[in-house]
Amino acid sequence: MVFKIQRFSLHDGPGIRTVVFFKGCPLRCFWCHNPEGQSFEKDIMFYASRCKMCGKCIEACPKKAIYFYQGRITTDLSKCIKCGRCVMICPNQAREVIGTEMDADEITDVVLKDMDFYEQSGGGVTISGGEPLANTQSLELLRRLKRENIHTAVETSGYCQWEYMKEAARHTDLFLYDLKVADNQKHIEYTGCSVEPIVDNLKKLSSLESEILVRIPLINGVNTQLKELEQMDNILKYCEIKKIQLLSYHDYAKNKYDALARNYQADNQNKLPLGTFAQVQEFFRKRNYEVGG
Repeated sequence: MVFKIQRFSLHDGPGIRTVVFFKGCPLRCFWCHNPEGQSFEKDIMFYASRCKMCGKCIEACPKKAIYFYQGRITTDLSKCIKCGRCVMICPNQAREVIGTEMDADEITDVVLKDMDFYEQSGGGVTISGGEPLANTQSLELLRRLKRENIHTAVETSGYCQWEYMKEAARHTDLFLYDLKVADNQKHIEYTGCSVEPIVDNLKKLSSLESEILVRIPLINGVNTQLKELEQMDNILKYCEIKKIQLLSYHDYAKNKYDALARNYQADNQNKLPLGTFAQVQEFFRKRNYEVGG
């Protein structure tokens, strides 16, 4: 299940890249900027600002899951079977089906269209998500890409079976590896999953001499305190990581949560105070990390 293929990306590895976003992720980070990629099944997104309340979606829904309520159109998600009829009938593109079933052949055909750009820019293909290594189709895609001599990168939370990551490493030039929170209890609180398998996989991956860039999303009130940074430093040293990238929290995904009829748990307090980003950069640089951001 793929929810987006983004061409001409410049932020997910070297050069000009195509990013393939696989649907489904075991983590539930409250600041997630791709909430439409969390479920392993299709989603319907409803953009209320585009809706002209013509009622055509209500007529088209076979399960009567869409109805008028308090002056607006509402969807009962417990009844919705995600058939997409409301999407097809909407004249204002207020609804969108998220998730398309594609096999490795179909995805490869799409990404090969930009082969010239990869060769000219030193780019390639990045698989992302969701969590791409929760999906065995991503492994088959990596194999096919390497047969085409395409540079491959994997964006991963690290929360997956080690066997999948080990197999991916055979066909991956660069891992963009997220490390969100160092403390295990806090990691469970903020992502729903333990950090221990993530650290364990990172250690094993580093022993394979794979190229790894650890990316740390900085969330104020979650992982920017000195104690947390020191714990992060200990994990990175344990895993023999020297190259990291710092990412500032942003709330650009809020509209996505609204469209999915889900609560957005992060708020302005999670944005970094002025100067904090530079302070965290300095913390890691003093410890001899190569810091990007």
